[in-house]
Amino acid sequence: KEHQLKRQINSIQERTSRMHKQHASKKEAAEQALESANREWADVDAERETTEEQVGQAELLARAEREKLQRLRVQHEAEVANIQQKRERLVDQVHTYHKQLLSSIQAS
Repeated sequence: KEHQLKRQINSIQERTSRMHKQHASKKEAAEQALESANREWADVDAERETTEEQVGQAELLARAEREKLQRLRVQHEAEVANIQQKRERLVDQVHTYHKQLLSSIQAS
């Protein structure tokens, strides 16, 4: 009977030892998976921060370009209006000159 108890104790000890090894192995695998997930999270977070920074810079650049475009558009419209005024004055001057020339020719 004592022999049987020793075998049962040995069997239980072996089973306990295996379970401890399995537990240690699973714990190590879980820790490695957690470390890997944490590294991946840090990489993704860093990439997100970089992307947000790039988006912010792009938005600033786009806003600056829109403002520049608006300034150039206003400047262009002013230049076009100025040229049109000069053209109208020139047309009036040419018209007046032709009238005076025709009057001079008729008076001669």
